[in-house]
Amino acid sequence: MQLTKNNCGPFFDLAPVIPNLALDWPQQCLDHNEDVRRFLLAHKSIRYVVLSSPLTQYLREDTVFFRGKGLAPSSPELLVENFQSTLAWLRSNGVQPVVVGPPPRDGRNTGLCIARTRLLGLPSGDCDLPVAAVEAHDKEVRAVLASVAKDFPC
Repeated sequence: MQLTKNNCGPFFDLAPVIPNLALDWPQQCLDHNEDVRRFLLAHKSIRYVVLSSPLTQYLREDTVFFRGKGLAPSSPELLVENFQSTLAWLRSNGVQPVVVGPPPRDGRNTGLCIARTRLLGLPSGDCDLPVAAVEAHDKEVRAVLASVAKDFPC
């Protein structure tokens, strides 16, 4: 079973304000995640929950967070705090969270690159992701996940 909402991360009390979405979308995100929380409380047989998000919608410089009580400027620290709070709630309610990070990326559209190489008969190595480029592209995402992992190790 999957309980997700597009652009809405797996955080119970935090939603990004995304300019091209409806004005009430951040509240819809929080409402959706509250519905998920109620669902988990009503279905005690669920033992594991997989949480995943690219996190980039939360880490853009121009992002603002909606927290139910109002707006807050985005910060990796606030994201980590809310992520840890969500994980702690899950554990305190008998659910083991499993966090899956986003796939490696370097800013290019890897799927399009692979499709293009197959269509044009080009070497697939043209789509390889250089480690340095991946590390630079997802530096903040990896930092958030590392901070969360300190208190919630595998």
